[in-house]
Amino acid sequence: MEQGKWTYLPALYVTPDFKDVMDIELLAGRWFSREFSGDDSLSVIVNETFARQTHPDDPAKAIGDRMDTPHGDERVIGVTKDFSFDPLFKAVQPFVFDMCQPDDTHQWIQYLYLRLESGDPAPVIAAAKEKWNARTTDFPFEYQFLDEQLDGQYEAQGRLAKLIGIFSLLAVFIACLGLFALASWTAEKRTREIGIRKVMGADTVRITYLVTRDFLLLVFVGAVVAMPLAWFGVGRWLENFAFRTAIEPLVFILAALVVLMIATFTVSFRAVRAAQTDPVRALRHE
Repeated sequence: MEQGKWTYLPALYVTPDFKDVMDIELLAGRWFSREFSGDDSLSVIVNETFARQTHPDDPAKAIGDRMDTPHGDERVIGVTKDFSFDPLFKAVQPFVFDMCQPDDTHQWIQYLYLRLESGDPAPVIAAAKEKWNARTTDFPFEYQFLDEQLDGQYEAQGRLAKLIGIFSLLAVFIACLGLFALASWTAEKRTREIGIRKVMGADTVRITYLVTRDFLLLVFVGAVVAMPLAWFGVGRWLENFAFRTAIEPLVFILAALVVLMIATFTVSFRAVRAAQTDPVRALRHE
């Protein structure tokens, strides 16, 4: 951060219990304490990303740094490990915790976080509502479960994944119908050839291979062409996320093998039927 210039950062006013409720891990220093409430009134806690801006080699060295804020000259007393406070599409940004004093809770506290035990949450919610309404009337009591709120941030991605899955299955089904129809047409056109080969001693496996070979070659070529395109498309999609998994080539290889297996089963089913046709009937076929 440039010295002498105001920088606006996301911040949160919290009470000393906030760390345990949200399970925030300290990297260095300490958290706010009621034992030092007077001292902590001009103290802040920053995240690791914030500390690394001034101490890239060791964020723990940020302990004791002074910050000129609207509340005065505040000092850093703790550094937390980085955590995501935005959706995972965004990288972790600098973040500041400030202690909320008892005499200004009506002004700064707008949210109350509770860690619930397993079981029916209704009694706890009712008690929290009663306490909230007794404390303030400026903000109506509304509640939401944190896991539901987090799920809502990625609801669109979940719907997209389901749509892709449905349309992928539909595409595979249509492709299998096309392969089966094409294999049936080919077997019908080569009925006399199949009959002659059987008379000459060709077994079912050999005839099935002759019928399916060309189809599987085309499917293999299609898979080879599709794999780099899929790699590129997935890579571009993952670029939207600040935190993303690595793309393993094995995933695309396994997908290609599954496609080949489905195509083999689809075409072979018709090819085996053609190979088992009575050669006498096949030779009479016009």
